Amino acid sequence: MEKGEKIAKLLASCGHGSRRSCEELIDMLRVTINGKVAERGDRVLPGDDVRLDNSKLRPPDLVYYKLNKPKGYLCNDTPQKKTQHVNDLIPKSKTRLYAVGRLDKDFEGLLLFTNDGELCNRITHPRYQCPKKYEVKINGRVTDVDLAKIAKGIFLSEGKTAPIDIKIKKKSGERTIAVLEIRENRRRLIPRVFAHLDYHVEKVKRISVGPIKLSGLPVGEFRKLTPEEIETLKKEAFKTPGKTVIKKKNSRFNPNIKDTKKNNKTKQTYKKYSKKRN
Repeated sequence: MEKGEKIAKLLASCGHGSRRSCEELIDMLRVTINGKVAERGDRVLPGDDVRLDNSKLRPPDLVYYKLNKPKGYLCNDTPQKKTQHVNDLIPKSKTRLYAVGRLDKDFEGLLLFTNDGELCNRITHPRYQCPKKYEVKINGRVTDVDLAKIAKGIFLSEGKTAPIDIKIKKKSGERTIAVLEIRENRRRLIPRVFAHLDYHVEKVKRISVGPIKLSGLPVGEFRKLTPEEIETLKKEAFKTPGKTVIKKKNSRFNPNIKDTKKNNKTKQTYKKYSKKRN
């Protein structure tokens, strides 16, 4: 049975504010579904008559942009004061546009924007493993041994990274330029991977997301994706059903998980001292 889309999410996608503000509209009894007053948590199926203040809700036209993000711009949803934000670089829209896969403030390169929530989820969720390529400048000459370690995966604080496809573009005594293809989303993954092997990353530039490439777009400029680009992007995003992501339980980072080894050791120590007392 089809579940449908939550009413607050639908209102937000049609440009009536954030989900929280849309929930307030629902609480004010201003929203109806097929003539009945809507409640929080109600779901809407295709063909349902949804109205706000008796005006029929119309789904927005889907929009797709690509931007060459400059260094120094934020991508988060709540921009800080006196800080430049990527939304300032794209045209204002009646509907909310999402940055598809964020880039850190000191990163640059390709950034996609859309109000197509399903496509956004397909590109960003690690389950679907949409490939993203980055051109990286590293201070120093990265050895072949370390390149092999990165390709297999590096153990970071939250676990081992997925295999990374890495190709050397240029190498000298003072600098290494490499292209990395990554299929997972972790905060500042690239600098952390190289820092783990005692290298400093000077620059990170995203050059592609799936089949969409950065080439030909000046820094700070944007343009709409062509119908051909949208079609190829959707084919890439929806070609795989997605792999199940299993999060490893680790008591070191989750206080709610009991460390059995530690507990067993404590029990053994207690038994040892209790025997001595007896």
